[in-house]
Amino acid sequence: MFTLCIYTCLSISLCFSLSHKDLNFLLKTHFGFSVFCLSLPSITLMASIIESGWLYLITHFSDFQLASMGSFLLHESVFFLSGLPFIYLERAGLLSKYKIQTKNNTPTAQEKCITRLLLYHFSVNLPLMIVSYPVFRCMGMRSSLPLPSWKVVLTQIIFYFILEDFVFYWGHRVLHTKWLYKHVHSVHHEYATPFGLTSEYAHPAEILFLGFATMLVLPSPAHI
Repeated sequence: MFTLCIYTCLSISLCFSLSHKDLNFLLKTHFGFSVFCLSLPSITLMASIIESGWLYLITHFSDFQLASMGSFLLHESVFFLSGLPFIYLERAGLLSKYKIQTKNNTPTAQEKCITRLLLYHFSVNLPLMIVSYPVFRCMGMRSSLPLPSWKVVLTQIIFYFILEDFVFYWGHRVLHTKWLYKHVHSVHHEYATPFGLTSEYAHPAEILFLGFATMLVLPSPAHI
């Protein structure tokens, strides 16, 4: 298993980090050729596992379920599983000496944040994901095999990362105008000493404005 992980890491590095010229040079060396040959089985195995897993999903679930509930559950899992450990670290004081801000949030304040997040996620995010499904379909979203190539995935990630950052920046500046800050954006700044989960702690209107505006800026075909 450890060897497979090493080979997988090497194959990912080869696929995503090396240019065509670099790869040609690498293959000319004995070590590089050996690494590439050893990585081929892991590349094939990884692709097979991913495609088999995706085939299971599209066989047992509809596109609507995958695009709405599937996306929601994936977001909730990643968001809370990555954020909750830092609450434990803060309460235990294990990394306090590395903090720039010396104050800590009380357990009550942390619990309030989590409760509000769950309320907003289920009452705002999830319904919007559900009603947005027809829009995604009109944008050309598909779930069928074969899966997009890594070039398509990488290109879309880079492009939409830049686009989202642009829209978010200017939207954030608008929210810092006097009236909007007082009535909407001030909720996001409620925690003077923020922690990981406060990144999505915001007024429902801000969630709608900043969190979902980007997807409607430039429609394009995509894979679920």
